[in-house]
Amino acid sequence: MTANSPEPRLISLSVTDLVEFSARSGDLHPENTGGPSALEGVLAHQRIQRARGSEWQRELSLKYRWQLDDWEIHLQGRLDLLSDTGASVAIEEIKTTLFPPPQLPPGKIALFWAQAQVYAALYHLLHRSESPEYDLRVGLTLVNLRDEQQEILWQTLTPQEAVAETERLLRVYLDWYRQVQERLTLIRIQAKKLAFPFPQYRPGQYELAADIYRVMRQGGALLAEAPTGTGKTLTSLFPACKALGEGLTNQVLYLTGKTTHQQQVENTLVQLREQKFALDCLTLCARDKLCPCRTGTNDVSQPDGTCSYTIGFWDRLPEARNECLRARTLNQTTLTAIGQRHRVCPFALGLHLVPWSTLVVGDYNYFFDPLVRLNAFERGGNKRVLLIDELHNLPERARAMYAAQLSSADMRALANERGAEVKRICRRILRKWKTLANAEQLPELIEQLEELNAAIATETSEIPAQNALLNEVSEKDIGREIYKFCVIYRSYIEDKELSAGHRCVVQNTGNDLRIQLICLDPAPALAQCYSEQKAIIGFSATLTPLPFYRQMAGLPPETHLRQLPYPFPAENLLTLRCDYLDTRWQARERSRNALVDMLLHVVRAKPGKYLVFFPSYEYLTSVYEHFCEQYADIRTVRQNAGSAANEQAEFLRVFFGDAEPALGFAILGGLFAEGVDYTGDALHGAIIVGTAMPQPGAEQNLMADYFTGKGLNPYEYVYQFPGFTRVLQTAGRVIRSERDKGVVILVDPRFNRRDFRNLMPAHWQPKGCRTPEELKNALREFWSQAQST
Repeated sequence: MTANSPEPRLISLSVTDLVEFSARSGDLHPENTGGPSALEGVLAHQRIQRARGSEWQRELSLKYRWQLDDWEIHLQGRLDLLSDTGASVAIEEIKTTLFPPPQLPPGKIALFWAQAQVYAALYHLLHRSESPEYDLRVGLTLVNLRDEQQEILWQTLTPQEAVAETERLLRVYLDWYRQVQERLTLIRIQAKKLAFPFPQYRPGQYELAADIYRVMRQGGALLAEAPTGTGKTLTSLFPACKALGEGLTNQVLYLTGKTTHQQQVENTLVQLREQKFALDCLTLCARDKLCPCRTGTNDVSQPDGTCSYTIGFWDRLPEARNECLRARTLNQTTLTAIGQRHRVCPFALGLHLVPWSTLVVGDYNYFFDPLVRLNAFERGGNKRVLLIDELHNLPERARAMYAAQLSSADMRALANERGAEVKRICRRILRKWKTLANAEQLPELIEQLEELNAAIATETSEIPAQNALLNEVSEKDIGREIYKFCVIYRSYIEDKELSAGHRCVVQNTGNDLRIQLICLDPAPALAQCYSEQKAIIGFSATLTPLPFYRQMAGLPPETHLRQLPYPFPAENLLTLRCDYLDTRWQARERSRNALVDMLLHVVRAKPGKYLVFFPSYEYLTSVYEHFCEQYADIRTVRQNAGSAANEQAEFLRVFFGDAEPALGFAILGGLFAEGVDYTGDALHGAIIVGTAMPQPGAEQNLMADYFTGKGLNPYEYVYQFPGFTRVLQTAGRVIRSERDKGVVILVDPRFNRRDFRNLMPAHWQPKGCRTPEELKNALREFWSQAQST
């Protein structure tokens, strides 16, 4: 149940959602601690239900209209077991676990009891309210799936006590719900009056905003290529706000791939709020940046290593939640401050508020990653709209989300780290591993890995599975990798509809056997995530060709495709094609001197800041060293492999810290080629060496075979289109505003081929240079004209 109901005085609420919100108490634990997979839980329920006598009813559906003040709450759920003999009623809930029941947190047991009591109240009101007095018992059957042992707990209470407790829980929920509804009503009133915050739209901006609004009204999907400078963030948020005002959506989810884009959303909201628009925004932050136990800003750890902000979390949450309701912006700063004041985990606080926030901004993984996807996104989607920023990054990110691998070396390392039971299972898996010849033998191995997961859970009193959000995750968390491997296999390999885009590969490298679950095509898995969402809007400055990205992002064939015009004067950018230089792998050594000379021509044509991008660190280092040997008087800086945050900041300081000319050497498709806004005089030109296409390899060969089987061009889908997007992103660093002027130089003979020329933006108008002299003349002429205008 989300905060925003389509009817102002009617709430549809499940028993589970009610107790999850109103009955929690005690300490914070990882979600679903002690819980097996859904399938294992269903099978265990069925076994226990079949074992009961004929007097027991199974899976009884209960739905009651509860009148509370001026609200009508439709409370519903499905009861596991019921026995009604007339003189007595027994209500029984079955809960499966991977732990011995005494190891379950007390707060979790209390939640189970609350659920059973609510079912008792519903049954009484629906079927026994007019009956004579009867004995009422509620029971919990706790099943440890590791050893199939059951523990049955019983409580005796009166029907009146069950009804009173349920009404108390409903009041807790309703008090909060009512406040959220009042806020939403105010937002809708203000959104109707909201005006575009600038005197006029940029070219194509109004048309795109109108298209986005239409899709939000009618439902469906839209994919838009909007070049830098078209105002993508505002163009998507403004119609979303107007859709909120018309009641077309209850929640806007803005997904990004980088923190810098999240900041752009907050900056855009500042502009909209100048019109007294009280839209609330929750920005989800990584736990490492948010929690004091991770950041080291406050010593909140107990002697046993437990964070004190998790102890009694649920008891202190209501006051913290109420303060959040009064804050319009919930981000790293505000969540940290509220968390400190109330001594609650700020990360968990943010996750708790997701279903109640009107605008949620977060990384792709909160919605798409099977390990960390939030439960809040599993429901309420029919009134939720998705805004996916920088969508060109999503397919590659998704491939990593939906892939997994394990090696025998991992098993040996885990066996050395853990206790006797884990060690025993690891050794059994290693023996099985030696006989593993192909992917067809994986099902038996998966069962053993799931048994290993359970053993790790018992040993550490937590399920490594759920570590992704609330637990400590080491740099190499083998337990979590095992869990991910099992999840990916069960979700995407066993599922016939999703398995086509995956491959299982078994590699024997002598002392190490490696099993990979490779995601060749993330589209089927992404499409599954979109189900039930009202509208999906994807946008980026580089989505060429649009049909390719529509398909790779898992969007439906009927998706609306839009391409906005370039917003800046085309004459402000000079695009040169260096036809006389061959920088392909086999020609790099003999063309290195000419490449170094070309770089010198560029930086001397107009002193300023330039970046040259290479396809590999090896190639970068070779040219960098050669350039520095010959031209030591020119200031240079280079990107190093695995550079730390302080090294990255030092690199950027060269471009933003002063006006001294410099030449930077960076990786094509890397950190400095995308996501950095080189405004003003921070960058005068980019030299792009190579086509940025992936290197051929075993995985690329599998992808090529897959796309061939789908009747698509494997060269385009595996190499050319993804590579050229990196080229476009890199070139896009140069011109960031209507006042910027600069050069882009393409260095690879393939850029002169027709298939590459067809992918180039119209405003590039690349000029081929057959000799160094032609290149120098073109640079001289451009900068001369630029200085005179």
